[in-house]
Amino acid sequence: MNDFLKTLIMKKIKSLTVSDLLAYSREYGFNISPDEAKQIVSYLRTQTIDPFNSKQRKKLFKDLAAITDAQTAQKAETLFKTIIKTYGVDHMFS
Repeated sequence: MNDFLKTLIMKKIKSLTVSDLLAYSREYGFNISPDEAKQIVSYLRTQTIDPFNSKQRKKLFKDLAAITDAQTAQKAETLFKTIIKTYGVDHMFS
């Protein structure tokens, strides 16, 4: 089951669109511009980052801070931790 969920999550990350990301930013209280959303989507599609690996996830949030700002990256990381705990999948993220 874990492999199936990991594949599903990775597929969702790679298929995010700018409009999806902007909608999520409004829904979860993030302030990102359309240009930042484009850069984030491009980053997610071109980089091979494993969000299940803590070191690679740390790099992801560091790179997100470079695209947006440190406060936005921190909010994203906090939201990420909350969501994985809420859905009971935090054991999948080392």
